[in-house]
Amino acid sequence: MMKRLGISLLLLTAALYAVSPGMLAAKQKKVFVNKDMHIIAQPDKYGVYAKLTYEKEYIDAKVYNSRDMLVYKLRLKEISEDTIVYDGLQEHYFFGELNETYRYVDNQVVEHISFRDGKPIFREPVAVGDTVWFLQGYIVYPSEANVYGVITAYDEHAGAYSVSLYNKSKGELIENKRFANFAYGVSYAEQKRVLGSITSANDGVNRLPDKLPVFPGAQTGLYKFLSENVQYPYKAQQLGMQGKVLVSFVVDKDGSVTEVTVVKPVHKLFNDEAVRLIRKMPNWESGMKDGSPIRCRYLLPVNFSLH
Repeated sequence: MMKRLGISLLLLTAALYAVSPGMLAAKQKKVFVNKDMHIIAQPDKYGVYAKLTYEKEYIDAKVYNSRDMLVYKLRLKEISEDTIVYDGLQEHYFFGELNETYRYVDNQVVEHISFRDGKPIFREPVAVGDTVWFLQGYIVYPSEANVYGVITAYDEHAGAYSVSLYNKSKGELIENKRFANFAYGVSYAEQKRVLGSITSANDGVNRLPDKLPVFPGAQTGLYKFLSENVQYPYKAQQLGMQGKVLVSFVVDKDGSVTEVTVVKPVHKLFNDEAVRLIRKMPNWESGMKDGSPIRCRYLLPVNFSLH
């Protein structure tokens, strides 16, 4: 009996092995796509292509640029020359680093998450009760913020959020404002649809000094320091990457540079180099208010260009 059972199991295993590859393997295809993710017969000037895996109820697509770097991971219901229907989680990459995710239901975005250095930093749509953290008007991690906003209500008719803005260090209410939207990587002062403005938080950093901080050698000295000390990340150079990182920092009473934070990132390679560069700065001549040195916050763009 045991011998017969062993033979039966062996035959069953052999039969499964014989049919499984054909039954389980999903159909795969490589296609060229345009900027709108429609299939095209020949590659365009961008050379973007997709590897499609056809499952029973959906299509998984991995999209690559002409350098064979992953750009998107998409879940689709349909893709052709004329149509593309998204459904499920879509991942967007910037030179190999996760940059954004979109969640679709029947071609409608229901959730958008922005990432910085591979970590989630902001989710849309925001909801009543959510807290959004700001530095210089830019969305940042809570540990980097000096102001936070609590969303207290949403006016569906006006399409506007009521937001209570607080000073992070003291928890004091600054003011109540209405915002039409929030966007990661864009200061709310720059957003055309933002309703209202914000007054500066009293966090010990003066934004209206009598005399601004001055770098040794003034602007000429600052540009010279940046150009002589910046180290273009080798990997970014090899991949042809470029970008501009906006950095916030405080010039303290003694002229030292502190609280260095990226408020408008590009890619971790550039973000890290910009922070290293700013932290390497020598002491500034401090800002002044009523004849006394004060702490001042400064915004500085660090540009990485191959041209």
